[in-house]
Amino acid sequence: MRLDKIKLENFLTYKELEYDFSRSPLLVQGKNLTEEDQESNGSGKSGIFSGIEFCIAASNSRDVRDQELVMFGEKEARTQLYASCDVRKQTIHIDWTIKVKGSNKLSLKVMEYGGEWKEISFSNVNDGKKYILDWFAIEKEDLFNYYIINKSRFKTFFKASNKEKVELINRFSDASIIDGLDKIDNTNLQTEYDTIKSNIDKVDGKVELIGEQIAEEKTKDVDAENENVRVRIKDEIEDARDIQIDVLEEIKEFEEKLRSDKKELRDLEGQLVNLESKVTRANELVGQYKSQDYDSALSTVVEKLELQGDLYNDQDDDISQLDQKSLKLGKLIKELDIELSGAIVCPSCSTEFTLDCKHGTLDEVKAKLDRAKQIEIQIEDKKKSHSDVMDSISKKMEELNDEIVKINESRDVDAKQKQSLISAFNKATTDVQMLNKNILRLEGDVNEHKKDIADCEADIKKLDLSIKTLHSDLKNVGANTSVINTDALEASLQSLKTDKVELESSLDIKGDEIYKRNQWANNFKQFRSHLAKQSLEAIEFHMNRYLDGMESDLKVKLEGFKMLANGTFKEDITAKIIRNVERTFSSFSGGEQGRLLFAAILANRHMINSTHKYGGLDFLSIDEVFEGVDSLGLKKLVKSAKQLDIAVMIITHVTDEEVNDDILLIEKINGMSYVKTKE
Repeated sequence: MRLDKIKLENFLTYKELEYDFSRSPLLVQGKNLTEEDQESNGSGKSGIFSGIEFCIAASNSRDVRDQELVMFGEKEARTQLYASCDVRKQTIHIDWTIKVKGSNKLSLKVMEYGGEWKEISFSNVNDGKKYILDWFAIEKEDLFNYYIINKSRFKTFFKASNKEKVELINRFSDASIIDGLDKIDNTNLQTEYDTIKSNIDKVDGKVELIGEQIAEEKTKDVDAENENVRVRIKDEIEDARDIQIDVLEEIKEFEEKLRSDKKELRDLEGQLVNLESKVTRANELVGQYKSQDYDSALSTVVEKLELQGDLYNDQDDDISQLDQKSLKLGKLIKELDIELSGAIVCPSCSTEFTLDCKHGTLDEVKAKLDRAKQIEIQIEDKKKSHSDVMDSISKKMEELNDEIVKINESRDVDAKQKQSLISAFNKATTDVQMLNKNILRLEGDVNEHKKDIADCEADIKKLDLSIKTLHSDLKNVGANTSVINTDALEASLQSLKTDKVELESSLDIKGDEIYKRNQWANNFKQFRSHLAKQSLEAIEFHMNRYLDGMESDLKVKLEGFKMLANGTFKEDITAKIIRNVERTFSSFSGGEQGRLLFAAILANRHMINSTHKYGGLDFLSIDEVFEGVDSLGLKKLVKSAKQLDIAVMIITHVTDEEVNDDILLIEKINGMSYVKTKE
């Protein structure tokens, strides 16, 4: 999306203004000729951007009532904005009337490319405001943070709180899609688990009590019964041992899977290290790549070619003029020859004369003829000289045309080389992402196998305890001699054991669910960390790219989003500035800080546009953020901004005449502001 044009009427200090953003000067300077002690302050430099703010967001950075935006002495103001979206293939016209008394009025029109304007109807002004924001797909906060940046609202990335940095990175990483998924509430599930465990303890107590009652009731030794008991206990011991064997086989299988997964994990981690090295190298190559200024070189050659063409035409004109002189001279020579051919010699005195001589006496005609022939020879010599010069110029023009062909060929080769570097970087980055996904999957498998092994080992311990208990029971068979009928107690005991089995099954299910939910949350934490790291690396890359464009030797290193050994996710973000050694942001000069701030603004704006469904807004205004930047630093900022190919407007107090490229001068005369393009 782009801004096309803005119109202001009686808005702040602008009586009337129409500005086309296609001109897009980079620097906006002011001159207050009304209050000369204010210099550039109060000149109206920010007025254009206040108009844009009000059109899109129905608000202003001045924190004043809407009525105060109307020029003093007027009843209403009007601000109009035209913007286009190539994705939608639409142009929107926003027309606000701000009244001193009464409610503001809003009119909206939309035109499809190649079509006609259509009015947009809405039930109330608030619905109209929502339509504008929906059309741009931009929140107010984003508008003021990434597109229309004002000193009063600007939050520098380097001095922002960790919370603000984390929120920014999470937004670029689309981490919001998993918000809450890493915060699993197991309160109810844990309560159910604890309740089941308590019930099992109660059943165990009842089982112990009934067991004691059965033991007390048995007073007689019944050999047959004891033998049956012995056989049953032996069978149970044998069954427990068979189960142990099966469980041990399962442990072996899980351990083999664990070893295989760990080996694969180590292999992938080794590949990851190599790929990350390739990504870093590719990144460095892309960052270090310096394209030649082919447009400038081509422009220089074309200028030379045009100059030679002008010289060629001048020589050709001179030859034409000489041809005209030659024709006139030839005519004169012919006339003189005719006069001489009519000459008569007096037979008496031998005097030579002519009866009809227009050009004087016979001697005078002869003198004129000789002079004319000399001039004719001189003209031919000059024509020959001009012709030689034209041949030389033609040769030079051929050489310049050959040079143009070579520049275009070099440009094509250069573009292919740069694209090759970018493709290599993109492929390596994709491979790293794929490897990270596989590593994340394998880490989950490893944890699952470890849990399976731990569960099996717990089962082995339970079986060992059961076998010991059965052996003890086997030794105690026959110790009691009770012949009292204990069938009812045995039935109760069996019922309680069945209840315990069911409760233990429920407990295992709840325990597995708690484990899986915790594992789920941990996996999402790791995935969130992965997304955040990618965004952090992207911001770092673009910051350094823009710093290179400003010919700065500073480098930015961003670190954060680490998963600690205890499973805790640490989100602390640190920004390190490197010039030979690491230094803090505050330790650099105002000019260096300005370049760092500009690189951060451009990087964050690039990121927000890259995630925008319509490609974002190709417009950036920065209002007096770079106060510490001198004219030299400002020139470097301008040079970097020119490479963006978007409408960039930087408001500044710097008026150094050396900073003279693409300046929009705002002059305030007699209380009114005017736009004046600086020559």
